Amino acid sequence: LKASDRLSFYGFDAPMEMTGANSPRPALTALQAYLATNLKPTLLPATAGTIDTLAGADERWSNPAAILDPSESVGASDEANTLRLLADDLAAVLIAESPRLIASTSRNAWWRAYLHARTAAGLLRYHAAMANASDNRVARLLGLRDVMMADNLNAILTREGQRGPTLMFGHNLHLQKGRSKWHLGDLSLEWWSVGSIIGAQLGDQYAVLCSALGAAPHQGLNAPAPDTLEGILSALPESRYLFKSGSLTTALSRMASNLVLRTDAAPNNGYFPLDPHQLNEADGVIFVRDV
Repeated sequence: LKASDRLSFYGFDAPMEMTGANSPRPALTALQAYLATNLKPTLLPATAGTIDTLAGADERWSNPAAILDPSESVGASDEANTLRLLADDLAAVLIAESPRLIASTSRNAWWRAYLHARTAAGLLRYHAAMANASDNRVARLLGLRDVMMADNLNAILTREGQRGPTLMFGHNLHLQKGRSKWHLGDLSLEWWSVGSIIGAQLGDQYAVLCSALGAAPHQGLNAPAPDTLEGILSALPESRYLFKSGSLTTALSRMASNLVLRTDAAPNNGYFPLDPHQLNEADGVIFVRDV
């Protein structure tokens, strides 16, 4: 196949999870190495040795204790603050010298270096928020992860937009157009998801299909209660459906039933129900009764 006819696959999530976030050192080192290989040393704000010294061991950054205790995070240290400035300066050099760099390497090589620049900046921003003990700390961390997703997706759209549409796969809470909500223990969390960010920027060029699941017995998720969205859909004659959100919302309102959010969960905590009151934040709903 010609290159223009091939499918391209990308990841757009940030290098982090609930248990912690990666060190920015690998991304910064890769960015610095690309610039150092192709530019005069006088144009660079830092050497690889400087970055290694400031970053220290990667384990300092991925310390799982920092998720629950801001004082365990290195994100507010003098070294981290210096690295944030260096990351910004390195990214500025990458963009300012892009004509020379693309001509001497390739668009693909420059694009990958830009990925490293985004990753380093996003991780340092995230670690700084981890070190903050404010009341909205967890919600801010969730929002910053989606900011990194949005940055990555925008870069993908810029690169691939002329070749056709981009299909993105992710969790409903990340892709829906409205404000995401999550009850975690005693915390009631809200943040703007990547879908809401990209949806606001692209308008009707962004469409999202949310998914709803009836039961997955092999994962410990049993049949839903009848007063939930999943319970209503499970009672339909077919096992799979694709609905327009507006049509589904209208049909549910005619039933005059007060649907509640599903509260049962799979033991691995990987399942989140679809909120019946947020159907308008998607363009359609894919329902599968059993998996």
